[in-house]
Amino acid sequence: MRGRLADVIALASELPLGPDLRWSAVSKAERGELLAFDLALDAQRARQPALRPAMDAAQGFAAIGWSCLGQLLANHEAVLMTGDAEAVHQARVAVRRLRVAVRGFRRIVEDDAGGVLGAELKAAAQMLGKVRDLDVLIARVLAARPICAAASAELIAELAARRAQALAAVRSMLAGDAFQHLLFAIATWLESGDWRRRKPGGFGPALLPDHAARVLSRWLRKLHKRSARLDELADRELHRVRKDAKTLRYFAEFLAGLDGDGAAGIARVAFVDALAAAQDALGAVQDAAAARSIGEDVFAAAEPLDAARLQEELRQLLDGTGVRRKKKLKQARRSLKAAWDSPAWWLPVTDGPTN
Repeated sequence: MRGRLADVIALASELPLGPDLRWSAVSKAERGELLAFDLALDAQRARQPALRPAMDAAQGFAAIGWSCLGQLLANHEAVLMTGDAEAVHQARVAVRRLRVAVRGFRRIVEDDAGGVLGAELKAAAQMLGKVRDLDVLIARVLAARPICAAASAELIAELAARRAQALAAVRSMLAGDAFQHLLFAIATWLESGDWRRRKPGGFGPALLPDHAARVLSRWLRKLHKRSARLDELADRELHRVRKDAKTLRYFAEFLAGLDGDGAAGIARVAFVDALAAAQDALGAVQDAAAARSIGEDVFAAAEPLDAARLQEELRQLLDGTGVRRKKKLKQARRSLKAAWDSPAWWLPVTDGPTN
């Protein structure tokens, strides 16, 4: 068969999409095997986009974008079939990676269609985030139960019920016509959006390595400045530092295909590992802070006395098994310094327009 991918996507987007007709990344053979052996569809981690140093920035973004969309397609199907916590997490990661890619190539890909898609993706991420936050909270409660009497069966059952409600809402969204059209709209935009017809001249450096180097350098300076006095930052500011570290990490991970297995590749892996360690340490602090506010929302619909009792149980549990804030901030500070002191594994570039 021959034809343009854009035409196939356009044809598919005109079909009556929704719960009974969805874009599935699972082949007939795979689906048959799952049914025959009563297997569950596994969550899928991100796959490395096929990048080459000779690519221009627009070609690089398209490859990265398709990689992110592929991860979202695989995991949205897994969420619908299993509701697995890791599938929810990876679906959310896929959305975040795509939003990071758009941000990193903003001057090149910015157009009206991309703005609308970005708003829809943000809303989808928020829906997935509600389930993910409950998954993290439930995991903390279950881990603490053997050592904390506050982790009652009633508390766990109430959190599980709220998680089930949030998951049902997410599944309804993922299977619905609006989200299914969003998937095809993203594919259309990646393949034949207005930004694909622009000349690269006025929108930053043409070559992908040069463009990526500018973005990495600027984002790293921003992270370094924002995290300068980590111990003095409030929880909201620490959360912003964590998001900056995650954004920089995702962008660096996109570029693995450009540096190979030599010194640059080794330095890039160390850089990504340092950012991941900082993200984990700050995440522990953030989870402790967020869990309390999540508890208030989770029990809002319960009878007032029940809500008060469950909130107090959760507070005692979190206080009794909470993270050591100073220790985690020390770990984050050390990891961020390692990222800042890392050799510049990206290519040196001359001054010029930045993203």
